[in-house]
Amino acid sequence: MRIVFVEKSRAIIPELALHHQRVRKLRLLLPCTDDNMTFPSALLLLMVPCIVSATQTTGLILEGVDPAIGYHAIVKENEKTVEVTPEIKVVGGLVSKFRLTSKYPGEVPFRVFIPDRTSGAAIMVAAMELDCEKRKSYKFDLVAIGLSGKISDNVTVHLSVEDVNEFAPKFLQNSYTVDVDEERLYDTIVQVEARDDDCTPKYSDICKYEILDPHQPFTINFEGRIKNTEPLSWEQNPTYVLSVVAYDCGMKRSEPTTVNIKVNKVCHLGWK
Repeated sequence: MRIVFVEKSRAIIPELALHHQRVRKLRLLLPCTDDNMTFPSALLLLMVPCIVSATQTTGLILEGVDPAIGYHAIVKENEKTVEVTPEIKVVGGLVSKFRLTSKYPGEVPFRVFIPDRTSGAAIMVAAMELDCEKRKSYKFDLVAIGLSGKISDNVTVHLSVEDVNEFAPKFLQNSYTVDVDEERLYDTIVQVEARDDDCTPKYSDICKYEILDPHQPFTINFEGRIKNTEPLSWEQNPTYVLSVVAYDCGMKRSEPTTVNIKVNKVCHLGWK
């Protein structure tokens, strides 16, 4: 219950038997209700309209969202349309525009608009090309502003930029060269290594290495370690040239690197 001052100046009260008697000023402290309110009968039995403050005006409402949780949004770095949960929908009036603000430096690179004002359902889009490798997430506040000037509450948007497998792995070296002795089995002859510039492990991790010629007497594991599967012979083949490729976890393949394996002849002591 609110208390307001009601003032009625020079009011003529025809219900009273005081014909045309003017009440110059009547100031009363009264409880304000949604309906008309009545003076106590001992005063005048006069119906006085309730004066309602302008602050009672209802503003716009962002429907279906908990302000304590906010909106969660995701967009692929090569797309414009943002998926927002829950849907941005405004009730309580027609929307003129949305205002997006951030506490962090830089412009908020997103825009929100309503294709059909009568529905109140809004769409969020990226206003510029996004790059997950440079920035993976955004946090900003959203406010709806109505045609009448009404505004909604502030609601925070938590937005993630989803990685796209745009980069292939690259080897740290264009070629590798190593010497081995013949007639030996090695646990590791050489280890090759590739890197990927995508922003998430799904696409930036290297999940597989492969020797393109399967008929060579060598294998390579997921760490890029190459070993021989049988003892090598300098007389049979003094040099092996392998082409090796890497795959990220999205199975995008690198350009091949060259691995040169030189076999050393082992001298044996003995009688000729």
